[in-house]
Amino acid sequence: AMVDARETGVPSEQIRGRLLNDVGVAVIHGAAYGPGRVGTLRVSFASGGDTLVRGLERLRAGLEAL
Repeated sequence: AMVDARETGVPSEQIRGRLLNDVGVAVIHGAAYGPGRVGTLRVSFASGGDTLVRGLERLRAGLEAL
């Protein structure tokens, strides 16, 4: 899934780095999927189960901290 981060006013690459360093969640910079995706983040739900639940909780906490 793609998360649109443009309304935050924070560059998505900076958000990506903060999520990884501050809460341990890895997302992909949307620009990797083409110029129309600049300002978005790619989130994978492939792991499933408890791992997914923990990851989503961390993702939410990280985004709220922005």
